[in-house]
Amino acid sequence: MTEPLIVTHTKEITAAELYDLFRHAPWASQRDLVQLDQMIRGSFLLVTARRAERLVGFGRAWGDGVCRAVLDDIVVVPEEQGSGIGRRIVGCLLQECQQIEELSLFCRDELVSFYEQFGFRQSRGAHMKRMAQ
Repeated sequence: MTEPLIVTHTKEITAAELYDLFRHAPWASQRDLVQLDQMIRGSFLLVTARRAERLVGFGRAWGDGVCRAVLDDIVVVPEEQGSGIGRRIVGCLLQECQQIEELSLFCRDELVSFYEQFGFRQSRGAHMKRMAQ
């Protein structure tokens, strides 16, 4: 029998847990424990998905929490992808951020349709970024 899934917003997560989960995310797999700890502290909302205490999914929001926020680092372990965990994580993030004026996120092209079902739309204008040297 499959253990029940628990999706909730929390501050009860460690950098070590995220380190293990993020090895499944190409854009986040190089982050170290110090960076992950700072990321946790710099986020105003953390959502975890756990099955039998094992972290199987994660998402976060950062920003000012009033006018602007970014949904970021939404990750689900490969063996649980397609099971609705990502949908539940995003739903929890949106529920907690419903009063924020503007929510943004960045995603790979193949995930655009996933986020469109939550009301996200591709925006016009330049997407610019500056990477650390």
